[in-house]
Amino acid sequence: MKSVFANRKKRSKEEIIASVLFTAKSGVSKTAIMYANYLSFSQLNKYIAFGLKAKVLYINDDGKYFTTAKGLDYLRTFEQVHNIENDALEKRKTLNDILSSEQN
Repeated sequence: MKSVFANRKKRSKEEIIASVLFTAKSGVSKTAIMYANYLSFSQLNKYIAFGLKAKVLYINDDGKYFTTAKGLDYLRTFEQVHNIENDALEKRKTLNDILSSEQN
């Protein structure tokens, strides 16, 4: 998943969780999650444990991680919030552009 907040240096907890869930939609190993999401081993363990506890991730008998139905709901809601935030940023830019053009 491409970073949804490209203009920020740090990703939010919500963004990392969404990225992990997106990666695990089709079932992946722990290592694949770590590399796909640019996480350290300790960060990986933290987010995997959180995802399992929150029941947005599950692990099958083969050791692959999958996104649950609850996790898919999280991803849909995260995308909606992201779209609202992007729309607000675009409108703020438009407001600034209007004010800037008035000064010229």
